[in-house]
Amino acid sequence: MKKKGNKVIIGVITLVLVLVGLNVYQFLQNRDLKRNQNLTTEQKNQKLIDEVNKVYTLPANETPVVAVVTDPEEFKKQYPVFDNVQSGDYLLFYRKARLNVLYRQTDKKVVKTASVNVPIAIEIVGSEEATNAVEEALKTFGTQVTVTKTVKDGITQSFVFDVDSDQENETSTIAKALGLETGSTLPTSFSPSSQTELVVAVADDYKAPAQSGADSGTDASANDTTQP
Repeated sequence: MKKKGNKVIIGVITLVLVLVGLNVYQFLQNRDLKRNQNLTTEQKNQKLIDEVNKVYTLPANETPVVAVVTDPEEFKKQYPVFDNVQSGDYLLFYRKARLNVLYRQTDKKVVKTASVNVPIAIEIVGSEEATNAVEEALKTFGTQVTVTKTVKDGITQSFVFDVDSDQENETSTIAKALGLETGSTLPTSFSPSSQTELVVAVADDYKAPAQSGADSGTDASANDTTQP
């Protein structure tokens, strides 16, 4: 009888421990869920980036575009290189680094990476007339570049500036096409967007060359897939 009683006691203790463990697990899950619900999108993305960085070195000084995969089959049509994608995977797109990173949070691992072919992001700064002239001249580069304009009167110097100092050839090619010099520094009054790669500053009296061409080309890099 004593042995039987001991078995009952042990069984009860085991059951209690299991129930306590389940309650603690549920409590922690609910706590983490509430914490995540209180985070902004930027904070959630940063938390994910920090997590990925533990298993794969991500590009520094650039904030990626983050997307979650909800339809794997549709995703594979757009990104055939990611043939083993699953629902719930995260895609981190680094425009400047021209890199896509597919991350599976459930396994805490990077599934695959792929280089990305995207146009160079150019920001033109100057008067409306001057920026329009540069935009027209840049059309010779076709889809190799994307252009945004920041209207700012009073610019006295014209130049092309490589924001991250990593596109020397492209900077020279575009400067030549526009009849401009390359700049070594960017005035403190200039605040390019986080996605800008080249800044074209144009003085109010800027006139585009009569013949501006993309004779040297601009290699926007890589080849496996395209941007999100």
